[in-house]
Amino acid sequence: MPGKLSRVLTVFGIAAAATILGPVSNASAGGYGCNGDLVYSADAKGVDSYSNTVVAHIYAYWDGTYNCEVAVKKVFVGTSTRMELTLWSNYGEDTDSGYFSYYAGPVKVKAVNSCIWEEVDMWDTAGRNIAQAYNYGKHNCS
Repeated sequence: MPGKLSRVLTVFGIAAAATILGPVSNASAGGYGCNGDLVYSADAKGVDSYSNTVVAHIYAYWDGTYNCEVAVKKVFVGTSTRMELTLWSNYGEDTDSGYFSYYAGPVKVKAVNSCIWEEVDMWDTAGRNIAQAYNYGKHNCS
């Protein structure tokens, strides 16, 4: 797994009205390499010229022990661009970083008796950072 994310980023937050969704089938989660039910979903908006644009959508799944997340691209879909998704719990973190055409992840952390929180970073095709999304609030606390 990639190393720890150790920098503080300019933060804009995940869309204030994150949607908490009810359970969905495990097949949906399995499509992204996660297990469990969908328990959290939120839009990540961009920065600068992308500030009014949803650049990715975060999906979090819970299987009773682990949370698993993916960040699905909403811009540059099908084009390989740099993305980074980090998921934290009180037990540690997991990061997926690289060049992706459709989504970053899955990232997975143990989260029994813990909350989770995440960060999504995205770059455009010219290599400019267009999203530094950090969710101020912890969520999916078990």
